[in-house]
Amino acid sequence: MSNTRRTTPSSTRTRTAPKAQETVSYLGEKYKVAEKIGVWPQMMLARAAAEGINLGDMRGLAAVHATLENVIDPEDWGRFERDMIAKKADDLAELLDLVTQAAQIVTARQEKAAVPAANGSAPPG
Repeated sequence: MSNTRRTTPSSTRTRTAPKAQETVSYLGEKYKVAEKIGVWPQMMLARAAAEGINLGDMRGLAAVHATLENVIDPEDWGRFERDMIAKKADDLAELLDLVTQAAQIVTARQEKAAVPAANGSAPPG
């Protein structure tokens, strides 16, 4: 048995770059965007929007809440909720813009993953 240590040349080692986490900003804070967005909260929001969402519409507010919970990363959700309460967030239009920004990030991420690799093979996943 030898005490010689063998190493793999750096050219043959596979390195995985850390995954960039996209964020959205609201009221001076940044929040991570969820990896995946489910369709049900978006459908609830679409229905509420078609009927006209306002601060007095409990079903519409519930749809906005569900959609925000859907697009904000679970790791940041508790902090997001605490911040919205502490900062007395009251601009529904800005919250809806936040939902749109996060949804665009997830959509772009999914479209990028769907593009076949340069060698013609399908991306893993």
